[in-house]
Amino acid sequence: QSTWGFNPGKLDQAPELCGHARVPASSARQMCWGWIKDKLEYSTVKVVKIKGKPLLALTYLLIQLLIIVYILVFVIYFNRGYQASAPVVGTTVAKMKGATAVELANGDIQVWDAMDIVDPPMEADAMFVTTKMIDTRFQKRGKCTSPLARCSEDGTCQVGKSSADGVQTGECVDGMCELYAWCPLELITDKLERDTPALHGVKRFHLFLKTNVRFPPLDKTLNTANGTEPTYGYNLFTIEDICERTGYTYSDYKHKGGIIGVLTSFDCDLDDDNWVNNCRPDIVFRRLDEKINTFSFGYSFRSVITYYLPSAQQGQQPVQYRDLIKRFGIRFVFLLDGVGRYFSVTVLIMNIANGLALLTLATVVSDFVAQNVFSGRRVDEFKKAKFQEFEYDPKDDEKLLGLEEEKRPLTS
Repeated sequence: QSTWGFNPGKLDQAPELCGHARVPASSARQMCWGWIKDKLEYSTVKVVKIKGKPLLALTYLLIQLLIIVYILVFVIYFNRGYQASAPVVGTTVAKMKGATAVELANGDIQVWDAMDIVDPPMEADAMFVTTKMIDTRFQKRGKCTSPLARCSEDGTCQVGKSSADGVQTGECVDGMCELYAWCPLELITDKLERDTPALHGVKRFHLFLKTNVRFPPLDKTLNTANGTEPTYGYNLFTIEDICERTGYTYSDYKHKGGIIGVLTSFDCDLDDDNWVNNCRPDIVFRRLDEKINTFSFGYSFRSVITYYLPSAQQGQQPVQYRDLIKRFGIRFVFLLDGVGRYFSVTVLIMNIANGLALLTLATVVSDFVAQNVFSGRRVDEFKKAKFQEFEYDPKDDEKLLGLEEEKRPLTS
């Protein structure tokens, strides 16, 4: 039997953790433990009182005082470190009011009101206001030519070839390809867009904003019409005023249109007894579409009005017609943001605890000053007193972990 207490026939089972593949198991464990023991250490706090340095003591006390003032004044008072916050949940409802009159080319007066210029009449968190329209009236399904598809003979036009206007019949008529389409075609050019007058009176229309919000944790509700009349600058604005608040004028929007974001922000102190009247939202208007360095800025879309008229031939079914309208205008997108603040013991305790943790900075800074700013023999003595190494008897750990060598007497 081996003196070391292992079976020589099981040498292959010795651990290879420390790079010794063919050594006794107990020796391998001891070598591994020795390597691990040299790598494992921890530091503990040692209190060293320094006397005879008033400047160092004042530095320590001043830093602690500044941290305490920061906690009480900035974190707790100004930053309301005693309140929790909850995001608002809600929506914005917009209503347009106004009317304008436009003189037509034949001298007639045409009246436009909010129902005419708001299309569609209802959208979720959005509203479109028409500033200019170009219409193509009395379109019906049939065959007509397109000036955008030039031809010299019938073979130039391809049967069934589709385009934005219609589908080609394969016939060439007066140098233009014939199409199956809604005729007459909509022919809008840059010159036509420039020459079509805008609805100038729209800038005097009024936009009323009613924002409804709720603060889920306390189940409190609020809307911007609580006990108030429509008030300019609060929940009532003119289109012209909104355009100017974006940094542009109504003239910048009326011909090409645009997109304006309306951001309503709340910051409500729900602990205030009169919080409903004191919680006034901050409304910001900002243009969202890029006007510079783009070939397609502004906002426009097309819509149709479909109707039936009697056929010119007696006894025939009524004929379907439509009016195609291209609308330019301002699309308002309503956004909502904000928080409601309320007292919370948990938040207060957490902020105080986080602030008190900063008090350790006073010790760190004071130690740095003592070691690097001051000089002399006493500083070296301070460093020796501050930093000290202590090592336990390794046999204590070996006994605890069962790694003590197990020696046995040799047998003949």
